[in-house]
Amino acid sequence: MKASILCAEKNRFELINSKSLNIQLFGTDNDYPQKVIDVVFSSVTGKACFINYAKFINGNGFADEKAYQLFVNNSQTLDDILHDVSRDFALFGGFCLHVNYNANYKKTTISHVPLENARFQALDEEGNFTKIALHPDWGRRNLLSRRWRREDIDFIDLYNPDPEVIEQQVTAAGGWDSYKGQIFYYSNEGVGVYPIPIFDEVLTDMNTEEAISDITNRNATRGFLPSGFFIDILNKETDNDEGETDAEKVIKQMQGSRNANKVGYMSVNSKEEIPEFLKLSGNSYDKEFTVSREAVKDAIGRAFTQPPILRCENVGAGFGSELMEQAYDYYNSTTSNERLVLERVFSELLTNYKDNTDIKTEIQPLSFKSNLSLAERLGEAGLTKLLDIINSNMTYTQKRSIVSGLWDISEDEINRLIPLTNDSIN
Repeated sequence: MKASILCAEKNRFELINSKSLNIQLFGTDNDYPQKVIDVVFSSVTGKACFINYAKFINGNGFADEKAYQLFVNNSQTLDDILHDVSRDFALFGGFCLHVNYNANYKKTTISHVPLENARFQALDEEGNFTKIALHPDWGRRNLLSRRWRREDIDFIDLYNPDPEVIEQQVTAAGGWDSYKGQIFYYSNEGVGVYPIPIFDEVLTDMNTEEAISDITNRNATRGFLPSGFFIDILNKETDNDEGETDAEKVIKQMQGSRNANKVGYMSVNSKEEIPEFLKLSGNSYDKEFTVSREAVKDAIGRAFTQPPILRCENVGAGFGSELMEQAYDYYNSTTSNERLVLERVFSELLTNYKDNTDIKTEIQPLSFKSNLSLAERLGEAGLTKLLDIINSNMTYTQKRSIVSGLWDISEDEINRLIPLTNDSIN
């Protein structure tokens, strides 16, 4: 995927109305969410951080078993909806849900709406709006597969479960058969304001990482003789300016990662026809690129407040279960506010649901459970320290107390490591 350049826009989130479309623009070109998708998924570090962030927001799903058994639309359970919403929350800082009602004003369906498809209705003279405008391609990314048409814009009422409000909306729509339901729009910036992802300030760094990858790729696949120019003097009588010379054909055959360093063959009639190679003394930028790559990776990781070990970075020889468990505990704490938001939202949406469900919306945080051996969990340094304690002159009680205090080791494992003997009793 190629990322479009996403430079900082001074008025990126200024509330500009588009009279022709009857919407508020989301970014200067009305495609900020689409640009975010392009940039994040073109950055190795950005994509890895986003995936982890969304995974920790979603956790292990709802703690209540009934949540993954309750179908809230034709094809999805409540847990499925949570997964989709967690992705948007992590990627954009907000999310959308569609709710429909029956004639008794009870909620009948809950569905995920991709946030990149949603725009606020243009503000009225009093600075208010009551609808969300939906279109499958605001960023005009799919013009090759479909024509962009204004008539595809669908305006749907904002969420308000008040029966009187619903009745007014149904009447305005021309009856229940024409009623389109409501859109619940959550933004981390507040009501009526487009959301901003937590990594907004490092989108340029993600672009930088993608650019460095492009340079590396070009050097590997297209580079040839970077230390000089291969100069071929054209023979006007035999060479055609519009075509390729023999020398050009040979050079092309020797380019790229697969053809580099191959032996080229060229026949000439005299010494005067031998092409000349002009050597150059160029600078190597490998070190500078390495520094830049590490700098942008660090900046992206800090924007997500994400421990590098979750992306399998900077773990060294001390990688172990304990370090990963600490990282999980830390990031569960970091993402706890996002899970609380989702718990409150789903609790609200399930209120007055048609099945009168009493599902609890608490989300289970992720936990790290390892099937690694004790040696693999402790790492080389930890295992050495454990053996020193076991082989020391300390008493049985002292050894067990220290081992259980230093590491998360089960009672059975301690019993096998430091068995009770007659000497230990004495």
